[in-house]
Amino acid sequence: MPIARQPFPLETVVSGGELGAERAALEFAMANGIRHFGFCGNGRPSEDGRIPLRYTVIETTSEGPAEAIFLNVSASDVTVLFDPLPACGSRQNTLVIASCQRTRRPFLILTSHFDAEADARQVAAFLTDSRPSSLHVTGRTEGEAPGIHEHVSAVLRLVPIVAASSENPAIGLHPAGGAKTIRTFSPAN
Repeated sequence: MPIARQPFPLETVVSGGELGAERAALEFAMANGIRHFGFCGNGRPSEDGRIPLRYTVIETTSEGPAEAIFLNVSASDVTVLFDPLPACGSRQNTLVIASCQRTRRPFLILTSHFDAEADARQVAAFLTDSRPSSLHVTGRTEGEAPGIHEHVSAVLRLVPIVAASSENPAIGLHPAGGAKTIRTFSPAN
């Protein structure tokens, strides 16, 4: 049985670029000609050092994840959160859920332990229901859940996501490498 009959056109994939689920999403977008960008902490921090410049991410003014997470959720129609370790709480995942609730953005939490077909079916159903033009993908880092990068890559390949028609689908918003700094976050609102 196919995952979905109709392709899901996306204008944008939004992700922060951290090693793991987020980087897999950006790589998927780049490989499929889908515009991509995201927000990350000041200095482009990642568990493998710095987020490479080939990923179009925009640094926020703070080093911590809260501002970037809120901006990534706000910049997207929906969020998919990959969390194969739900019993082991994650501050970042808590921030993602709180940001989705605060902005009233639909979200899907995938908690299977690396079952790509099961997760792909859930993502396809979620996209069918929500019909977003922009998708935020986030989740565990490679250090927290070894193999998450390959799992997210496999899930996204199984879901028939295609680039929506646009003037420049293959580049992000800031192709110069994300040198722009954003100063709009206000967690009290």
